[in-house]
This record gives sequence, structure tokens and C-alpha cells, in this order.
Amino acid sequence: MTHVTNLLSIMDIYLRTRGDQINQGYRWVRLDDTSQMSPEPLIAQKPEAGRLIYAEDFALLIARAGSTLTLHITGLPVTTHSNRTRQNVQNVLVCVVPTSDERIVRGIAVAAIEGSLAAMVDRHISMIPTTPGFQVDPNGLRQTLSQLRAAEDRPPRMSARIETDTAAARQHLCDELYAYRLPQHNAYPVVITRHRPARLLTHAHVWRGLTSVQTESLPLPTSTMPAYFPSIIIRSQAGQSLFLPDQFASDLNLIMLGKHLHHRAQGQRWLDQMHRLLRQYETQFYVMLLTTSPIDATFKHLLTHASAAQQVVLIKHNQEAFLKALHLERIDSLTLLLIDRAGRIFWQGQGECNDNQIAALQARLSEQRG
Repeated sequence: MTHVTNLLSIMDIYLRTRGDQINQGYRWVRLDDTSQMSPEPLIAQKPEAGRLIYAEDFALLIARAGSTLTLHITGLPVTTHSNRTRQNVQNVLVCVVPTSDERIVRGIAVAAIEGSLAAMVDRHISMIPTTPGFQVDPNGLRQTLSQLRAAEDRPPRMSARIETDTAAARQHLCDELYAYRLPQHNAYPVVITRHRPARLLTHAHVWRGLTSVQTESLPLPTSTMPAYFPSIIIRSQAGQSLFLPDQFASDLNLIMLGKHLHHRAQGQRWLDQMHRLLRQYETQFYVMLLTTSPIDATFKHLLTHASAAQQVVLIKHNQEAFLKALHLERIDSLTLLLIDRAGRIFWQGQGECNDNQIAALQARLSEQRG
């Protein structure tokens, strides 16, 4: 009972649903003590996560970010419990849990895959005439979810498996989630979706994936997707393990991405101009270097004098996939990116620092900081 009580306080839960009236559209609610209306959770803002699932129908995604696991479930149909007249409403559930309580994430995922979760969630939603048109029983929903714990905690099976979404494959996945831990290194260990080719899940290093696409004739949805900062696990020069973009130090971050020797001089000029802006808009600054070897004289001068840089990280692996997500074929010139913890890119600069680029950056900072 003590563990369940502790879990009720540490599990962060978001619910997206709507009322019956035309003006009572979909809203996100974070289930805190007051159930106040809140912005959408981080996982729902991430372009990378949106690329992996078709959220207009049932989809399930588990994401790992450092010491937390996030479970994102879309397309949960309404039931008679909430007495809705709009029968086409779909509930969306997001749970954020410390990795030490992984079993609750796996247990909720099993209930979702087996089909029992929809009624469990909708039981705690009721319609009201005033805006937003619904109310949620936070304690009741927390209590219900906290009881859905996976029974066993065996070491994970490390080999990945991406399959066509069938009844047999779902049962196999449920059996595995109920008994085995998730691997430690995967950004998105579990994905269930429609309309996504299996190779997209493979490229994202999904550990267990199910998709409705039975052939590989569909193209990867890259050209139509916006550029974004992909999930990467790296170690800073201070020895700190970082799961980015989720663990960026600020809601808004400026990235200096470089590789070649001539970027050193370009970088120093940018730093000289940006120092004031970084302080004014409380923006964290990072130097990221694409390299296959430890830092040498290439960037040594820049890093020594980059007093504004709080984090310096090396990107040694999967460079091609990293650049592809950013819509960059290569780094021939120094590139700067203004991004948030969801990995969304709000501004991009490149090459030599000049008044026009600085003005554009300042305008975007002012807009984002509002």
C-alpha cells in the first residue's frame, strides 16, 4: 500500500478529451490537485514522436528520457461511462513515471493493447455543461492506473523485433511486457501504430514495434515532416550523460553545430555577438561537434574562450541520421539552431555572423519568450 501511495504522487498524468458541445473542443488536462487546464505534455509536442505514430487512431508509444519513462496512448474510444452524445470522441492518455517504476508503464501498456484500458480511463470522466464540457476524477484515475503493474521484472531481451500488427503479435508483445524489463538505451523502446512502414521504426531503433503496414511500398515520411532535433544519448565534456533534447537545461536552447577547422573563427564571432542575447532571454547555449575523435586543436581555442557555453558535447555516432532529422546533408558551414525540449526548431542560422542573422535571432527569441 505504501508503494501505491508513493506512486500516486510521483506519476504525472495528462488526459486529452472534449465535451459534447461544438465550442467544447479538445483540451489537455494535467491531473494535479486542482485539475487545472494545462499545455500539452512534452511527448505530444515532439515532431520525432509524431513521425513514429499515426495519432488519429489507436497508437501506443513508450519513450525514455534519462530517468523518466513516458507512455503516450492515443485513440482510446469513449464508453457509456462518461454519458457522451458524441460517440466519435477519442481520449488520449500520457503518463510520465520514473524509470524505477517501469512496471507501472508496462502494466498500463498491456491493458491498452488488450483493450481494457479505454473503459478504465473513461470511467473517471464525466460531462458537465460548462466549459470545457468535462471533468476528470484525478484520484480515481490515478488509483486505477496504479493497480496496472506488470507482474514480473526479468532482464530485457536485447534483440529488436518489428512485426505486422496482428492479434498474435499483440498477445506476444503483452506477454513480453508483462514479464520483461525495457532495454536501457532505446529512446523509443515500444511503438504500436498504423500507416507507418516497418523500416521507419527500425531506423528509430525501436525495440518492439507493431505496424499495420504489411509492405514496404510506402515511403518514409521525411520530406513532409519538419526538421527537428532527434533523440540522442551523449556525454558532455564534463562527463555528464545527457538525453537530448529532453534534458536540455532550458526551455529554449541555442545550439552551435560545427565540424571543420574554419568553423572555429566563425564560432568565436557568433559568441561575441550572442553573449548579450543569451543573458537577456535566459537561453542556454550548447556547442555540439560532429567528430570521430576526442577534441583536438580544431576547436580547442573556441572552447577555451566560449565563456557562454555551459555544455560542450561530441556527436560521434549515427551522424548521418542526426543530420537527416535536421534536414542537413552535411556541415560545410557552422550551423546554429534555436530549439526547445521537444526538439522543435524555431530559428536556424548558418555561416558567418552578420547583422541580419543576429536581428532575426533576436526577433525569434523575443517572440518565443513573449
